[in-house]
Amino acid sequence: MHEQRSADITLAQLELANQGDESAIARILVEQLSYWQRAALSIARNEHEADDLVQDTIVGLIGAWRRGAGPASNVRAYGTAMMRNAYASAMRSPRSKAQSFHEIEASAALPAVHQNLDEIDLSNELAAVRRALDTLSPEHREVLNATVAHGEKPAELVE
Repeated sequence: MHEQRSADITLAQLELANQGDESAIARILVEQLSYWQRAALSIARNEHEADDLVQDTIVGLIGAWRRGAGPASNVRAYGTAMMRNAYASAMRSPRSKAQSFHEIEASAALPAVHQNLDEIDLSNELAAVRRALDTLSPEHREVLNATVAHGEKPAELVE
């Protein structure tokens, strides 16, 4: 019986909230806050992101209720869906690939390492090409050099 009465009060509060009643909005938000905090933490798996999700949800709900366009029932599910959708959108966004200061600091040394690796790879490849060319006869080297390095056509070499 108490559960039904609580649901009726919530529906009445939601109706008042959709009429812009600030005290009804505040009561609803206070009532749902701890649930949304737990839900946001399970969605984001990060306390800071979870706090941001809850905050954005509350701001969105307040705006919707002030416009008379907020949820008329099951505000808990409505708020949770807002958080899931916001999180999914954020993960698809290029900004979700943002790095922390520690990651940026750690990766600052990487370009130099990558360049060194590229130079090493290039040096190894050049040495391999030289070894391969050394195995060819002088005539074959000349043909390969003319066609590959100078872009001549094999038919032009015959003449």
